[in-house]
Amino acid sequence: MIVIDPLPTKMAASRPLISDGNRPCDKGMAEDPSSIFSGVACALIAGVAVLLCLPFADMGFIDDWSYVRTAYDFAQTGHFVYNGWATAMLGWQIVWSAPFLKLFGYSFTVARLSMLPFAMACGWLLHAILRHSGISNRNAVFGSLVVCVSPLFLPLAASYMSDVGGLSLILLCMYLCQRALEAKSDRAAVLWLCGAGLTNIVGGTERQVIWLGTLVLIPSAAWLMRKRRGVVVATTVLWLIGVAFILVAIHWFYSHPYSVPEKLFYPSPDHPGKSAFDPLLERMKPSNIIFKARVLSVVFVQTLFCLELILLPLLVAWFMTIRTLGRRVWLTLGSLAAMLGVATWLLDKSHQLEGWLMPWIYHVLGTEAISKSTWDMLGNRPVSIPMPLRIAISMLVVMSGAVFVVWLIVSKRRKPETSTSMTSRWQTLFILYLPFCAAYLVLLIPRGFRLFLFDRYLLYIAPVAILYLLKLHQERVRNSLPFVSYLTLAVFAIYGIFATHDLFALNRARVVAVHAIRSTGVPEDAAQAGFEYDGWSEIDVAQYINESKIDFPADAYHPNLQDRYRPPDCRLGFDPYTPALHPTFIVVLSPMWCLEQSAFPPVIYHAWLPPFTRSIYIQHVPDMMQNLVPSQAQPN
Repeated sequence: MIVIDPLPTKMAASRPLISDGNRPCDKGMAEDPSSIFSGVACALIAGVAVLLCLPFADMGFIDDWSYVRTAYDFAQTGHFVYNGWATAMLGWQIVWSAPFLKLFGYSFTVARLSMLPFAMACGWLLHAILRHSGISNRNAVFGSLVVCVSPLFLPLAASYMSDVGGLSLILLCMYLCQRALEAKSDRAAVLWLCGAGLTNIVGGTERQVIWLGTLVLIPSAAWLMRKRRGVVVATTVLWLIGVAFILVAIHWFYSHPYSVPEKLFYPSPDHPGKSAFDPLLERMKPSNIIFKARVLSVVFVQTLFCLELILLPLLVAWFMTIRTLGRRVWLTLGSLAAMLGVATWLLDKSHQLEGWLMPWIYHVLGTEAISKSTWDMLGNRPVSIPMPLRIAISMLVVMSGAVFVVWLIVSKRRKPETSTSMTSRWQTLFILYLPFCAAYLVLLIPRGFRLFLFDRYLLYIAPVAILYLLKLHQERVRNSLPFVSYLTLAVFAIYGIFATHDLFALNRARVVAVHAIRSTGVPEDAAQAGFEYDGWSEIDVAQYINESKIDFPADAYHPNLQDRYRPPDCRLGFDPYTPALHPTFIVVLSPMWCLEQSAFPPVIYHAWLPPFTRSIYIQHVPDMMQNLVPSQAQPN
């Protein structure tokens, strides 16, 4: 019997494709038929997963009501019209969607589905990037799906938010830089870099952070190819063109009425006329520096845990290495688990546990039936992940990260033999991607100082983390991922689809509730249904959102005094931005003690996660809590 040694096959499967930038490398693996088919499959799976969520609702989702409104106005007038909410420029996304809106009609669904190709492109591009980085085809598919079917990606891909479109442009820049590194001729390398630069310069008109491709990613690739003829000159010209374009584009954006500039420091909303240096001087006080440093440290730790949650299908693979780490490591990990248990008990006793459980940082993941409280609507939302399960998942995430770190330390001490070419390839990946990630994280620091980061910001560094984790596992542990990784990915995908469906089902119910209110003759400004619906209503009534950060026109912002009419429990977090709304009826997630029961029955809708039957309620605002104005029509 002849036995074929599988080692050569494994070595070929893990053969890296990125060169050191001075010589071409074989990229045939990334272009073989099976790899091409797998990349297309990743794109199709991403698209099908979004459609399975049934993302159809005639109202906004997160911030996309503002973006859709700008798309409507552009399709109708040919001009960009901002409305006081978007800090993103939205450029090419608005232009892209205009033909779809004109052809298929003005609706949220048309605007959102027009962006579906870019969600699918994320699947293909990430698979291609991983393959060109030496990741095997099966692992590249897995890595692509870790992003494209995650509970963080799917809601954003089903919306008109700019995050997924921006991610597709960052991934495109990474891919084109890889192709430049692999080019067989100097001319081809320059052309690939120019393609990366030009697409990235245009791509940054959607979200300004995309310009890090031109400013950081392309120069990093050029440094690796600096000995190639024409690369340094072409990169310098591209960089200068990019900087000039960025300055002109930002000036163009800020010169539009009701655009919202992104600044490091904002004046207080109570004193919008104060100099921007006043907040800086206030923050330079020693007491503030110590407080902010402490806050930033907490935000950093929570952000790291949230990133680990997103990467959990990969991190759980390192649990399989525990048996090789030795008894001392077992005792260390056991002690850590015990300490986490004690910390959980202490935090629960001090009523601080909620902030230290998954998903740690909010905006998308937290709305997916995880947290009862919400900034978006009054009342408590149904919870599909009860507290014990949240604690268990949080422990699993933290321990997965700990096992990975311990393995990394132990594996370095053992000093495994590595070839010079393998070390060179890792250096190439570090030089190519780490400066981009570092620059991106630096841009997040000011938001961390302002006490919040959004989970969706992690989408831009997750692909790089996935690349490094896959390459480490493939080269240092084993070529294939364990079954537990695939099981975790499947759970994430199912939860992501179901949770996204339930978010849109809630929004459809909100639309039904508002239609019931409006059918009795209640005017638009007298019906509230939460952040996404109220933002659209405010624009209808007042033409813009009452945002204190608006610079032009200078007198746009007016302090909203409606807070004095309702107790804190009955105020929406978005109320200060909607002074033109004077609600007599409010759609709530659960009955509020401070509001009155109305004649409208509850609106029942069905969810795919428990509880499967849910209701929202229409309550009446007591007369003594209403900010009545003479022109306001009274409800029947």
